Amino acid sequence: MDVARAAFITLHGIDGSGKSEAVGGIVQHFALKGLSVINYDLYKVHDPNNPFEHIKGKVEKTASPPAQFVFYVASMIYHSHVIRELLSKGNIVVRSRYIQDVLAQYLYKGVQNVQEIVKLASILEPDLSVILTVDEEIRRQRIVQRGEINDKDREEKNPASRLAFFEKHLLASATSRSFIINTSLLSIEQVVETITLEIEMRSIVEA
Repeated sequence: MDVARAAFITLHGIDGSGKSEAVGGIVQHFALKGLSVINYDLYKVHDPNNPFEHIKGKVEKTASPPAQFVFYVASMIYHSHVIRELLSKGNIVVRSRYIQDVLAQYLYKGVQNVQEIVKLASILEPDLSVILTVDEEIRRQRIVQRGEINDKDREEKNPASRLAFFEKHLLASATSRSFIINTSLLSIEQVVETITLEIEMRSIVEA
């Protein structure tokens, strides 16, 4: 494989916005160009040294929201270390969800001082954060098409909902290193093409 300039790319958005599919498409796009690229969503699950992945379900069920938040910040610190190591070897690393998603979740739950705590943590900043938005009608259609709808899937995005709060926070957190795209009228192929063009236009990834 060719060695590219290392890059860290994150994708964010509410359920049904197309994050997972877009991560896979971006990884495939750069892999087909012969670049060394890692789907971190898969990598972290199979990382034998990852102490967080296999206990997060228990933490979410049994721990208080403040304790959950501390757990996820510790997880992000660990993953930042791992991603730095992968970047040092010239890899492009792509993942869905990152620290802004954690912040949104626990701000909504009313946990105090979350932003101050995150500032104290040594969490790696992405080279590009892609924020995916989606209209509610399209989002519902996508969730129904997936099948096996659970209670969380039945939640609707309305002005007072957790999903609306989450999306609003992600948009408010956008910086010069962010790129916002509404996926409602786009196929996953078009979403991936739009994102990869933006990555290349910004010279984030160079062969």
